[in-house]
Amino acid sequence: MIKKPILVLTIVFSVCCFLSPLHATSPSAEMTKTAEAPQGVTFSTDPHTLLSQLLNTHQEVQAYKNRVISAENELRQSIGLYLPSLDLYGDAGKEAIEKEDQVNSYHWRHELTLKATQLLTDFGKTTGTIKRDQVALEQALASLDGITQQTLRDGITAYIQVVRARERLKTARYSESRIKALTGVEKALVEKGAGLTSDVLQAKSQLAGAMALRVEAQGELKLAKNRFQAVFYHHPTDEEVAAFIELPLPDAVLPAQLEPAVAIAMGNNPEIQINKYDLDMSRKDITISKAAYFPTASLFGEYIHADNNDGFDKQRKDYSFGIEFSYNLYSGGSDVAAVRSAQAITTAAATHLEHSRKLVEEQVRNSWEQYLTLTERKELLDQQADILRNFLELAKKERKMGTRSLLDVLNGEVNYINAQGTAIAAREDMKIAAYNLVFAMGQMDIDLFKSDTQE
Repeated sequence: MIKKPILVLTIVFSVCCFLSPLHATSPSAEMTKTAEAPQGVTFSTDPHTLLSQLLNTHQEVQAYKNRVISAENELRQSIGLYLPSLDLYGDAGKEAIEKEDQVNSYHWRHELTLKATQLLTDFGKTTGTIKRDQVALEQALASLDGITQQTLRDGITAYIQVVRARERLKTARYSESRIKALTGVEKALVEKGAGLTSDVLQAKSQLAGAMALRVEAQGELKLAKNRFQAVFYHHPTDEEVAAFIELPLPDAVLPAQLEPAVAIAMGNNPEIQINKYDLDMSRKDITISKAAYFPTASLFGEYIHADNNDGFDKQRKDYSFGIEFSYNLYSGGSDVAAVRSAQAITTAAATHLEHSRKLVEEQVRNSWEQYLTLTERKELLDQQADILRNFLELAKKERKMGTRSLLDVLNGEVNYINAQGTAIAAREDMKIAAYNLVFAMGQMDIDLFKSDTQE
């Protein structure tokens, strides 16, 4: 007697399974796969490969990827509010009805209800919800872009700092070895009676200073390695550090003037984009809240199959369809409060957006000035190194002619080597400042670090 309802139930269940999100191919499927940290990844000293691996394994990046997946599914959920819904209800059990002046009924009964509904209008609530969730997805993508750019900036800064410390240590060791060699020559001259003991003492003083500089450079390299490990989850060996390359400047994205840099940042900085989406979502919330002032109307169709139900013997089938609506007449002022709350949040979001623009502009201007300062400093230090090299060449010639002491040559060589080390450090500092400027502009991208062979 209940074969038809069972058939209906089977069909409904099959349709629901077919439409289930579990059977849908999600755009985030690939994102979910890449969110898993790769096992047994070979460490590479190539910046592009290294940073690509970092983006695939960094915990914060993976967390923001999952936020994007969540936002995508929330959007699908809100879109479902505009699609038809099909619900099946049922109950069964023993029913006893005592009737006055009639025969009492005692039956095992059951009832199945199949109801389909389609929203006609809720005066913007569902539309606003869908639009809000679309903005939320865009904000999640902007947040992912922000953490990606920040991770790239942190990664490339850590990489450059290792190169900087390595080069400083290299020049410090070379300076120490040259002083040791020249000190040995001076000692030999003293022993032959052709040198001055005071020159030997001054050479030893230079050697002590060079050794202290080498120890300082070794400490800087250890700190740079520790920072590298914190970012890349790998502590580089000395052999790996030796293979690190010196990165070029990101000339492709560096503007020639400050104002274009500020304009680019206003349109691309992820922090500004995130706050723009905050403002947009709060405006959508006002629309959603105001929809509570209006009724909701839906189209419905309903089928009821009952057997021995409500005192009626045997089967009963009811069919109905039409339009139903609901309209809240009074809710204690909660609807008005919701609108006012959304309006206040919108005002706060607009204020926060303007504040973030000022902060980003300050960041760009400071990064620009730092880049210019370090560029000028690097050029001056290069000039100093060139002058000291020329002096050293002349001092060596004068030493051969007997007009210069060996100590003069020693001082000239030490000053030249130290100037080279300082110029190298300034060059790497300039690169870090350049990438900080690119980050402030919102232009940090993995493709910046591709080599010519990777294009």
